[in-house]
Amino acid sequence: MVQMRIAEQEQRLQREEDERQRKETEWQMKNVIEQQHLQREEDERRRKDTERQMRQKIERQERMILLKQEQEQLALEEQKQNELAKRLSQITHEAEEKARHERRIARLKLTTPEALYNLRGLVRMKYQLDIEIWGLRWTRGPDRHIVERKMDMADAVLLEIITMVDSWEESDTTWTQQEWKLAQMVKERIEKGGKRTWANNPPWRDV
Repeated sequence: MVQMRIAEQEQRLQREEDERQRKETEWQMKNVIEQQHLQREEDERRRKDTERQMRQKIERQERMILLKQEQEQLALEEQKQNELAKRLSQITHEAEEKARHERRIARLKLTTPEALYNLRGLVRMKYQLDIEIWGLRWTRGPDRHIVERKMDMADAVLLEIITMVDSWEESDTTWTQQEWKLAQMVKERIEKGGKRTWANNPPWRDV
């Protein structure tokens, strides 16, 4: 009887131990499953964070590219507008210069005795400027701007003289025969050359 009770007690203790181990194993398995689940959730969260960061990075890069393209387009349009404005300004300036030149030529063609009178005044002015410029040929560098202004005036007067005589044309309604002969003599003398242009040949070169 004692042995049977001992055997029953051992069996009971073994069952209790088996049940304890079973529960402990279940708990461990449950814990492992929970850890795996938590790990999967953490991995999924990190994956989503990584994807979100990548999308944000790509979006920033795309915005930067679009912004750069817009800036380049604006700069190109501004450059085109500036070039167009510059070209229009140049065309306007050329047209105005051409119109002024044509008006001056027309005015010079219509004057006859007055043209000869004006020409004499221009020749005297050119001669006087040439004398003054030559007298200042020893001027040193710091003061040469004074001489250069006179040189510009003299060259402008010479250009006006040449333009005037180039515009003269024979016409019965404009010149008398005697006036035209005199005009031809003056024109041949002016166009003969030998006139000094100071801009390309300053007086201090001869010093």
